[in-house]
Amino acid sequence: MNMSFNDLPPSILLSIASRLEEVDFLAGYATIDRPWNSVVEALTFRELRSKSFEHLSRIPDRMNPDRWEALRALDIIIQLPEYGREKWHDLEIEKDKHTNNVVLSDSLRETFATINSWQQYRCGPPQMTLAIQAISKSDYCHLDIRNRIKRRGNAAPSMEDVRIEASYLHLLGDLPYCPSVSSLVFRGARLLRQLPGEPSRPCCPRLLSGENVIRIIKACRSANIVQLELSDQESNNSELRDRERTDFATSLLDLPQSVTHLELQYPGVANQLFDPPSIPLLNGKDLLSHSLNTVSRKLETLEINAVLSDDLFGVSDSGSSWPQLRSLRIYFEPCTPTGEWMLELDQQDTEIEPDDDEDEQYEDLGIYRRQTEMPARMHFPPRSFRTMVNIDVFDDISLAAAKALTKMPNLRDLKLIVGNEEPETGCLCTFTSDGRSSHKVVWRSRSATMYEPHEDVIAAWKHVFEKRTGELEVQVLGHEHSPI
Repeated sequence: MNMSFNDLPPSILLSIASRLEEVDFLAGYATIDRPWNSVVEALTFRELRSKSFEHLSRIPDRMNPDRWEALRALDIIIQLPEYGREKWHDLEIEKDKHTNNVVLSDSLRETFATINSWQQYRCGPPQMTLAIQAISKSDYCHLDIRNRIKRRGNAAPSMEDVRIEASYLHLLGDLPYCPSVSSLVFRGARLLRQLPGEPSRPCCPRLLSGENVIRIIKACRSANIVQLELSDQESNNSELRDRERTDFATSLLDLPQSVTHLELQYPGVANQLFDPPSIPLLNGKDLLSHSLNTVSRKLETLEINAVLSDDLFGVSDSGSSWPQLRSLRIYFEPCTPTGEWMLELDQQDTEIEPDDDEDEQYEDLGIYRRQTEMPARMHFPPRSFRTMVNIDVFDDISLAAAKALTKMPNLRDLKLIVGNEEPETGCLCTFTSDGRSSHKVVWRSRSATMYEPHEDVIAAWKHVFEKRTGELEVQVLGHEHSPI
């Protein structure tokens, strides 16, 4: 039987249309027949973006059963109050912060109530991704070009948004339970992205308090996938930074049992000229690393980019394990919680050198005797010239990971990364397994000086597989080898 192109199943048509959409081959307007019309509608309505409650409440007026069925993601952009240019360079006062918190909280309650009202149109298990962020159109990145120039011209370098650097948004009160959400995305780290459209528009979210993000997740107890973009960068108020990190680490233990996939972007110090700040420890342990250790025991996949210690891999005497963990990827920020650099200046690497004009760039900070005494504040521009991994620190991490691996029977993919891909710095450790007889661990240096694991580290890794099927293949590679 001959089948025309339009007779293909809708799932195949949707796959084809998705590919055409990715490479920008779909015309803005076209005359199409009914099968293709349903596909185009599915592409159009599978992800909706809303920047006001009024817009959100009108969505049902534009939907039909097919469109409800297609809906898979909702991107919420909460609009915080705007402010005048006379406040561009002044820190927010407590009244401003409270007003923003009220707007955030009311908007989230309205959003959750509205999503719950959609259950009458939708059936089946939860399958919606909810993305949350908050912006103010008066913040630097959302101004027009003329006002951005004016704002930058009257500010110290990289301090155009100094007004909001010490402001974290907090949730006031509780949220209604929202069972329709299966996946959550929080954008709260001031990471600039471009919203699609003609023309595209910038979106740079405000900082979200990690503790309050966990409270929002607890209202979505059916969600199994969570992506967090938060900020752990130093600001003028180091006590505030420590408090936010501690509160987040403590609340993380309340992550709902439904969550099986967690991705955390929690970037720290960005300027390698300065001494990294030391984070207060609890009983000699980094609280965030310890909390992630506990939370990870119920996860299937975990990906982290943060300032962490080897407490992440701590093995308790109780014999607890990670029975479900299949994939673990850790991108270590280039310093430890105790204020030690995980990357060092490589004397063999002559291509990356610190600038000579730093004194001029930071002359307004002359209260410090040396550059290394300056705190690594978030509004200082990123600087990266350390390329060689700290051997002692990375040995400790690799050794702790090997000990934890004995409690991870189903782990198939592990990455431990210190440094960057562009330019190549630090070291990469990868472990892969087919779950049967093929197991491989590779350390690959990404600097001119080669990292070689201590013999105790390699012995610990091999010991893991003495009671398992198959042997462990070990490779130690230099930076001249192709990336893994």
